[in-house]
Amino acid sequence: MRVRGSFGALAMRYYPDLSYKSALRQLRNEIRITRGLLPALQECGYHEHKRLLSPRQVKVIEEY
Repeated sequence: MRVRGSFGALAMRYYPDLSYKSALRQLRNEIRITRGLLPALQECGYHEHKRLLSPRQVKVIEEY
C-alpha cells in the first residue's frame, strides 16, 4: 500500500489523454467545483498547492 500519492500522478490517472499541466489544472478545477469535495479535503489537511496527498486525501477524491 502506498503511503502518499503524487497529485500529478493522480491527475494523470483521471485525465490520461491530457498533457501533464492540463491534467493538473483539470483536477484542481474539479476539486473546486465538486460540491463538498474541497471542505472534505481541507478537513484532511489539504492545501491548494500541495504536491503530495495522504492516503486519506486520495480516498476522499476517489469517493467523490
